Amino acid sequence: MPRKKNFINQKDAKRFNPSVKVGLTDEQVYSRMEQGLNNIVTMGSNKTILSIIINNIFTFFNMMFLVIFLLLLSAKVPVSNYTFVVIVVFNTIIGIYQEIKSKRIIDKLSLQSAPNATVIRNSEKKEVKVSQVVLDDIIYLTPGKAIPTDAILQEGEIEVNESQLTGESIPIRKTIGDTLYSGSFVVSGNCYALVERVGKENSMEKISSVARKYNKPKSEIMRSLNYLLRFVSIIIVPAAIVLYFKSEGTAWGGSFFDKVQACIKSFFVHSDTYQQSILAMSGSLIGMIPSGLILLTTIALAVGVRRLASNNTLIQEIYCIEMLAHVDVLCLDKTGTITDGTMTVTRFIEAKRSEYNVPDIVSSMNSALQETNSTAKALEHYFGFGKKYHPVQVLPFTSDNKYSAVTFDKFGTFVLGAPEFVMKSGFEKIEEQVNEYANQGLRVLALAHSTLPLKNGKMQRTPKLVALILIEDQIRKEAFDTIKFFKNNNVQVKVISGDNPVTVSEVAKRVGIENAEDYISLEGLTDEEVATVANGYTVFGRVKPNQKKVLVQALKAEKHTVAMTGDGVNDILALKEADCSIAMASGCDAVKNVAQVVLLDSNFASMPKVVGEGRRVINNIQQTASLFLGKTLFTMLITMFVIFGLIEKFSPDGIGRYPLGPSQLMLIELFAIGAPSLILALQPNRNIVSGHFLWNVIRKSLPGAITIAVQVLITYLVSTKLGFTMEDVKTIISFTATTTCMLILYMACRPFNKWKAGMFVFLVTCCITLFSLSLLDVDITLTIFKKVIHIDFRELFAYYPLFKRMPGYIDCNPLLLAISLAATSYVFIIIVNYVIKFFEEFIETRKTLKKLKAQEEDEYKYKY
Repeated sequence: MPRKKNFINQKDAKRFNPSVKVGLTDEQVYSRMEQGLNNIVTMGSNKTILSIIINNIFTFFNMMFLVIFLLLLSAKVPVSNYTFVVIVVFNTIIGIYQEIKSKRIIDKLSLQSAPNATVIRNSEKKEVKVSQVVLDDIIYLTPGKAIPTDAILQEGEIEVNESQLTGESIPIRKTIGDTLYSGSFVVSGNCYALVERVGKENSMEKISSVARKYNKPKSEIMRSLNYLLRFVSIIIVPAAIVLYFKSEGTAWGGSFFDKVQACIKSFFVHSDTYQQSILAMSGSLIGMIPSGLILLTTIALAVGVRRLASNNTLIQEIYCIEMLAHVDVLCLDKTGTITDGTMTVTRFIEAKRSEYNVPDIVSSMNSALQETNSTAKALEHYFGFGKKYHPVQVLPFTSDNKYSAVTFDKFGTFVLGAPEFVMKSGFEKIEEQVNEYANQGLRVLALAHSTLPLKNGKMQRTPKLVALILIEDQIRKEAFDTIKFFKNNNVQVKVISGDNPVTVSEVAKRVGIENAEDYISLEGLTDEEVATVANGYTVFGRVKPNQKKVLVQALKAEKHTVAMTGDGVNDILALKEADCSIAMASGCDAVKNVAQVVLLDSNFASMPKVVGEGRRVINNIQQTASLFLGKTLFTMLITMFVIFGLIEKFSPDGIGRYPLGPSQLMLIELFAIGAPSLILALQPNRNIVSGHFLWNVIRKSLPGAITIAVQVLITYLVSTKLGFTMEDVKTIISFTATTTCMLILYMACRPFNKWKAGMFVFLVTCCITLFSLSLLDVDITLTIFKKVIHIDFRELFAYYPLFKRMPGYIDCNPLLLAISLAATSYVFIIIVNYVIKFFEEFIETRKTLKKLKAQEEDEYKYKY
């Protein structure tokens, strides 16, 4: 491609007006490229590397951490209290790295699945990338092709779907001189069109707010995390102010205004009280912020995208991985999924007293129609192209008519399509014969003749049968195993097809779909009737595009999570309605543009891997999110104790400060949450996802959080009785909170494998070692860079020696209390767990009884 150095405005460009049969020459194309008049389109990830970096750095919680950092600087606290900065920076770098890596993978895969355009150049048809289409190119459009740029129709007739521009899904007929808009796609027919505008001048670009309607991902995780973040965001600032007042003002006494004056004074004077208050407040805020949870979710989803990429699967919307995990109904279009999309004409059966040569008729129709779908290719392979008959009028195949027709000079009109649509009232005469072939799994096409020409795209009377053409679908070898996977994983499979339901049912039986004998034809049914039968049948035949959409809507109305696969334009409406849309790369461009998932090898056998990856990601996020939320919940509970005066009442120093500083949370942040969450998020897990994400996470983290909160209260109560110092209290709380968090980690790791077991043993060993060094008052100081940096482990964790008392006072040694509380943690977690479970069962029983009562009332009303 030449360098674009002579850019000019499209309005100032000299127009070429080429012939539709010749197109542009190579020199003209080169000239357009140099002028920058080619159709540059946005592909792949819509995020730039700069935007990824900015979005990861300037988050709400990172800004909160910055404020905490500045407050700690103002209080001149020891260096050991800044360890949270290392974790925040590390988390941010990982988030940026993973997102950039995922962006590059998506961009690369998007190029592989990028739509092409057929252009006429130097009197030849040529496939080029959409970005290489230039102003005044002649483009050739066929059914399923996305219209790449605004163009003027020059020859032929087509029907287009402009729903992405207008919101209306009804096909619009276009004739010579009409404008074809980018963003729409061809439903039927074929034509030649002259490119009128390219790039930013396209209608799609100018009205992007309409054309690129962005449907927010239907993500429960996204909603749940947003609820959680809003809640934390709302309470964190007021809590910080109250904590500061409690730490500073309560000790001084006086009126509210006296406290405010004293707080302001302390800020400028930087007293010891101010330093202690800032430390306490910072410890509470850092504990409440679940910043790692957002990072964990992003990383888990990003890794899922990369893993699926290695299996030739392009994820175009990252949160659709979650929807895949929840799917319990999978809607398949028979052609291209159960079958491999190829068809073979086995034979044709001529009607009695037929006077026409079937091969000559069909080959002439092939030449006139120039269709590109799988049925047309099978007919072309069997009958070839011929020009024995001269066409004067052409009606392309549409999903609504389910037939195509050609009027030949002196020979009348020949119609080819589904027998019941072609023969209409005369179908009863051949119905038994058609069903006999359909029961063998064969598709049946009827070729019929009428002496009258077409009128307004319709036949004027019932035609006379010429022949029945039998076509066989090639079933994918791997289809049986794939269907078996879904069956074993409680996913209903429903087959939706435009073919005869008897044929589709037979094919469905052959691949092992449950209840495949329950089939129905949707021909002639209203949308209300379609919605009524959606949940009662497995196979749906003679389905029109809008009816596919209604079926998906009806299934979703019954609280099902629906995935839809497709490869043709007739699947687009249903794909956009489904919770998760999956397209085959061999399908039309328009389908790939709207789908959330594209199977690049067009292999239905990839579906179990896709669903399995979704389950792995979501189950692991739920499992590890409980670690983060556990810290947030116990911090909030202890903060409430401070705010409502419980801590102040029993505190050894009489001041209601939050007991843990930033450095004392480091073991929990690093060994009980941060490091294990990254490992657990990547573990295999294909269990069926059930329940609601937010409650599942809270349910797992609540027992541990309540246990830690109770342990804090017990520590303060006992400390008051036995005369422990505030330093003793902080150390006991640190020890018991860390132990309980490690127990929560233990439960999150079950069932153990060698990786989980090795990780858990290593982390526990690290915790025990570091605690021992601090509690035994071992003086270990590391000196780095010639005494420029000193690290004292006692200062780093801010724990205090618990062996200061004489042996005779061992009964009041704080170490005994710490060990006792830690030893009973597991039992207390189990008790809280059973209490929560009891209330869950109680609520569920109440709901069931209420539902039964409502059913009884409905039955009574119906009866009387």
